[in-house]
Amino acid sequence: MVNRTKLFTFVVFMVALLTGAMTLMAQNETATLTGTVTDTSSAVVPGAKVLLKNAQTGASYRTVTDQAGLYRIPEVKPGPGYTLTVSHPGFQTSIVASIYLNVAVIRTQNVQMNVGNVIQTVTVSASNQDVTLDTTDATVGNNFDVAMLNQLPVSDRDSPAALFTQQPGITNDGSSTGARVDQDRVTVDGLDVNDMATGQFGAIVGNAPVDSVQEFRGVEAGALSTSGPGGGGEYDMVTKSGTNNFHGDLFEYYRDRTMEGNTWFNNNAFPQVPRPPLVRNQFGGGVGGPVLRNKVLFYFDYDGRRDTLSDVVDQIVPLDSYRNGNITYENTSGGTSSISAARVASLDPEKIGWNGGVQSIFTNRYPHSNNLNVGDQLNTGGFAFNAPFPLRLSTYVGRLDWDINSKMKFYGVTHVTRENATQSAIQFPGDPETHPFLNDSYTWVLHHTWTISANKVNDLYGGNVNEDYAFSDTYNPTGVTQYQTFGGNGTGGGDPDCAVPDRDQCAGADLPDSRGG
Repeated sequence: MVNRTKLFTFVVFMVALLTGAMTLMAQNETATLTGTVTDTSSAVVPGAKVLLKNAQTGASYRTVTDQAGLYRIPEVKPGPGYTLTVSHPGFQTSIVASIYLNVAVIRTQNVQMNVGNVIQTVTVSASNQDVTLDTTDATVGNNFDVAMLNQLPVSDRDSPAALFTQQPGITNDGSSTGARVDQDRVTVDGLDVNDMATGQFGAIVGNAPVDSVQEFRGVEAGALSTSGPGGGGEYDMVTKSGTNNFHGDLFEYYRDRTMEGNTWFNNNAFPQVPRPPLVRNQFGGGVGGPVLRNKVLFYFDYDGRRDTLSDVVDQIVPLDSYRNGNITYENTSGGTSSISAARVASLDPEKIGWNGGVQSIFTNRYPHSNNLNVGDQLNTGGFAFNAPFPLRLSTYVGRLDWDINSKMKFYGVTHVTRENATQSAIQFPGDPETHPFLNDSYTWVLHHTWTISANKVNDLYGGNVNEDYAFSDTYNPTGVTQYQTFGGNGTGGGDPDCAVPDRDQCAGADLPDSRGG
């Protein structure tokens, strides 16, 4: 019996230790409400019953004030619509309505009770106290609630990252109060969703469309020791949940070429480079509601984006004189001189001169230069054209909330992204897609909270972040005959005289490198 008791004690201790460690991971996804209950003479009221309830979701939290009249309700799901009810024998019931609890914030809401019949109630509104001074820590940051997310002009609706740079102390590239960009940290529902593959600022694994976010908080300075790794900005987001009433929305944003203009450089190229198109279509919607009223709620969001986009690419190509076998160089007088193809052959010890295969590649593969913005402007110049950068993006977000009782809560969230974009441009017009970027990332999280007492909370938290990025070369075989070297093609073909280790066999070996543009 003693051994079993020790074993049971050890198991309970390990579970508490592990779940406590998990809490550190998830702590920034919730809110906390605290305060002091007093009477009209400012004397504290111990033993008062405190009920926090959200009529929209049915979620409720209960506690009792301690001997100092203090109450604390941790692990509360952030959002609007909370009502605080405080009751005690000999006092009128006090109700504070319209409380907004921000993510990752400890809100102080003091309550004053009047002596009287417990049946009598006194109701006040906290709607004018949405912005409160957080005196519990020294963090410097701002909260963006759902109303602000809907009202602010965010043109790219598939991510709220555009709002990250609206915080004080952060640069446009993501450097927060002097820290490096890769020191920033982004969480969604407690999961660390930073882009570990490329370190790109603002990239969210699994995506978090603006319309699926309940709110987020950005902290630029004074981060706590429990905030996680990194010394840069901290951005904590929470996914929307359903309510007791069915609600939904649909949206579509369409941009065409009507108001687009061309650049000065495109207009002055010869031949002229056409206006690059940008046709963007963003569409989607969300729906939420009850599965079991006041108990089980759901929310689903879809966000789609389709871009028909071209960017101007300037590749290095041989000038016409170089195509014809002439080599131009800068002479000692500060001018330029040329050597004809016949002179090149006479200087060749083997009297061969230019390799016919190379000149054939110049003729059949490389287009004629239309500008001198790149290249050495002697033998090579630039060829500017509109390279396609198509984008197909779909993001799916789902959330399920279960209010088991006033002490136990559970939710599950998943984010799934399917993206087919373009990593880098094709080499020349007419080439097939060469370097696509594929994103098949997803995240999921499950969270159970058990509020044992006012000072004991057990969190069970688990999840997975799967960052699945693929940077394919679908039209670029490796090796000396790779696509962008010496006229190679999709099957690896190229000039056979250059597809050997000894490249000196290629006359005119100083060929333009298309990647230089």
